[in-house]
Amino acid sequence: MNIFKYSQDKNGLSRKEIEQAVIESLQPYAPRKVLLLPPDFTRLHSNAGLLTNLYYHELISRGASVEIMPALGTHAPVSDEQRIIMFGEDIPADAFLVHDSRLYYDFAAWIMR
Repeated sequence: MNIFKYSQDKNGLSRKEIEQAVIESLQPYAPRKVLLLPPDFTRLHSNAGLLTNLYYHELISRGASVEIMPALGTHAPVSDEQRIIMFGEDIPADAFLVHDSRLYYDFAAWIMR
């Protein structure tokens, strides 16, 4: 499914329009377990934090188990302060997984747990 939204306003899409697009994008799916992989704090102004927050809450409301792993690359892990600024204080800290690019992460084990 492809969803394209174009703003009719010079300020871009409104939060309500973005929320509606998130809901629309999930319509054909009923996921049980989701891993969101947003960029880290170095991409604060991308609106990825807002999108992650909206997807997290919409998926939780549909009964999915949701975890978030900011894609750090070689950057330092996201601090609590950065996490709250970027993703909001309404997502619990334990929903976030810490990624270390120098270590192997067993995604198959994550899926099976």
